[in-house]
Amino acid sequence: MPYGHIKQYRDLVKEAQKKRIQVTKEQQKEIRRIYAELVDDLSSRLSRHSDKTLTYRWLKDYAKELKRESKGVYQTVRNLTEKNMLETANAVTDAERSFWGGIMPELSERFSDVFSSIPKDAVDELLSGGIYKDFSGLSERIWNYRKKFDRDIQYIINQGIIAKKSAYDLAKDLEIYLDPKAKKPFDWSRVYPGVRKSVDYNAQRLARTAVTHAYQISFQRSTKDNPFIEKYKWLSSNGGRTCELCRQRDGRLFEKDELPLDHPNGMCTVAAVIPKSYEEIAGELADWVNNGENMPISQWVGANLESDTALDKIRRKAKGKLYGEKLISYQELPKSIKDQYENGLKRANEHCRRVLEHFAEKVDYAVDGNKKSSYNKAKNRICINPNTDISTIAHELFHKADQGIAEKYHFYEALQEDYVDLLRRADDDVLRYITQHFPGVLTYDITGEACISEKYRGISDILDGVTNKSVSLGFGHQQSYWNSNKMNLPREAWAQFGRILYINDPQVIEMMKDLFPKFTLQAVKALKGLAK
Repeated sequence: MPYGHIKQYRDLVKEAQKKRIQVTKEQQKEIRRIYAELVDDLSSRLSRHSDKTLTYRWLKDYAKELKRESKGVYQTVRNLTEKNMLETANAVTDAERSFWGGIMPELSERFSDVFSSIPKDAVDELLSGGIYKDFSGLSERIWNYRKKFDRDIQYIINQGIIAKKSAYDLAKDLEIYLDPKAKKPFDWSRVYPGVRKSVDYNAQRLARTAVTHAYQISFQRSTKDNPFIEKYKWLSSNGGRTCELCRQRDGRLFEKDELPLDHPNGMCTVAAVIPKSYEEIAGELADWVNNGENMPISQWVGANLESDTALDKIRRKAKGKLYGEKLISYQELPKSIKDQYENGLKRANEHCRRVLEHFAEKVDYAVDGNKKSSYNKAKNRICINPNTDISTIAHELFHKADQGIAEKYHFYEALQEDYVDLLRRADDDVLRYITQHFPGVLTYDITGEACISEKYRGISDILDGVTNKSVSLGFGHQQSYWNSNKMNLPREAWAQFGRILYINDPQVIEMMKDLFPKFTLQAVKALKGLAK
């Protein structure tokens, strides 16, 4: 399947990975520098002594001082690691926000909110140990390593004294221990068993692992709810020191809730598996912005929101930016419009009322006095001109409710049969037939053109379409509209049927049944099916 601009995503993720590697390298240098300051201080002090002037007492006092200073050393290591964890975690969410916000800029603000808390939450959890089986976090491990450091200092002094080393030679051993770059003597492990040759090993290992885990956890939490990411692919570093476990994992696909953390000192990465193309993703996001009917996208975009109402406001705001309109919900309609419409709803046909109530919350609204009232299926939006007849809202909502109904119930064929039958009954004179059977319904203007009162506007529009404007009573559509698609007639007839049952005037309903009996029968069947 083509990937389109998905390469942009991969490039952004690679940049985040580079950031992690860069941070790790700089961190290694900084930790070494921290320990180097200790050895520099010791070397400076030793330079003022010789093997004749240095005493065990001085050495023991220095060890006590070093233990006191170790608190600050390991606090510095902790703070440095925490900063780097956060920087790396932010690099991940920045990549996610940049790509997904780029596909749908109207949602970029929301994506920023979705990703904003992830880095700090991930770092806090790593610090506290919540993600590890032993619940031992970075803070606890740091202090454990500090205690090990303190013990090692005391152990070196004790062992040196037992081995009858001079105070000066023992101080030199301590200097070698504190220097991360110093090469240890071949017999180091024999003289000081259990003391690591690299003083910074534990700190380096912990800091490197913490940064890697911060990256991975931030990546997982940024992507786990993303419906366009189906799985994760493990990518081993494949360097000369790659372990057997990582070699086995290389290229393996993991379910999103089954991804393991990399082992300590690990430098592997994880890639998102995105089967759909950039264009397909953009299309689905646009569809969701229009109608909000994609549950996985709703769960993703709505992460951490308190209610569906809050999510719907975000969706409408994005949609309004997309189309340059101010969009509102049914509940946010101006009180004057909503009250008038709902008063009419109380008088509506029962089945009609159920359908209208069901669909009222499933569409967005724009109120604009400069536009005609209309329903836009692609935008899932009803535009309401506040000056139009209130029954127009019902008309537009029935357009929304027409989800293949006109075709399913064969409205077009029923209307054509009704028209043929009407011409037969009317001896080809529809106006005379209406005048005879429904006296007082028609009036004539100064030019002699027949007109019909507004409560019959639904019937007027159906006649306008079914007769291709040969019978036009003041309410209808342009001929180009009727000619553009034959299904425009049955769809408008269904919407006008909704208007008529909303008004629920017995005279209008009786006239509709008489003029369009087969259509009315099919429309009633469709209505009852929807109202269940």
